[in-house]
Amino acid sequence: PAVKANRLGDLQDDPHLKAVDFFARYEHPDAGGYFALRPPVRFSQTPSTIRRHPPRLGADTEEVLREAGFSEDEIGKLKPES
Repeated sequence: PAVKANRLGDLQDDPHLKAVDFFARYEHPDAGGYFALRPPVRFSQTPSTIRRHPPRLGADTEEVLREAGFSEDEIGKLKPES
């Protein structure tokens, strides 16, 4: 058996994915429009929504470093000098 391997950019035009309404266009408040997967389940009485847009690059870096055990001093040393 063989199957066509799609490139990421081709998926938005895939006939099957279009037919099942797989992707949706969303508006990010800072970055503008983007396509993403719709929520994987759909309920007739309680429609699902995207509650939070993806963070901007680096937006969560300090929080992640703190959770990884870095001290404030260590985090400060990682920041580029102004």
